[in-house]
Amino acid sequence: MTETPSGSTGSFDDAVLADISARAADLESKARLDAGGYGRWRYRYERLYYLLGVPATALAAVAGATAFADNPSNAVVGSCAVGAAALTGVQTVVRPDRRAKFNQSQQFVMARLAEDASILATCRSRALSVEQAQGQLSALYDRYYDARGRSPD
Repeated sequence: MTETPSGSTGSFDDAVLADISARAADLESKARLDAGGYGRWRYRYERLYYLLGVPATALAAVAGATAFADNPSNAVVGSCAVGAAALTGVQTVVRPDRRAKFNQSQQFVMARLAEDASILATCRSRALSVEQAQGQLSALYDRYYDARGRSPD
């Protein structure tokens, strides 16, 4: 049996470090999966921002231009104004720009967490004691659950 940095025998420590390494690899895959999910939601909210904003602007422009016409139809002006107001209201409530930024931030946090977990997953090849590896794994899980608990609002 070999001496480890903590001074105990190698077989028990090797088994514990192997378990920590496996858990870190599991956390890495979860964080990468979450990062991909946040990236997809970010893309959707970015698209929704323009999907709501461009038609609202166009409808407001048509309503404004029609109001200055010689013989405006009240139905056209009113419909365009109501449509623009409705789209703007939805955009105000949903706030896709803020949600896209939130998801971008979360995507970066999860990607960094996955990288850190990947490094920890190689703890057996690095000279880490069991206590150090357990502490690092615990800190990574704390960061993971903290990030998952955040809200865009």
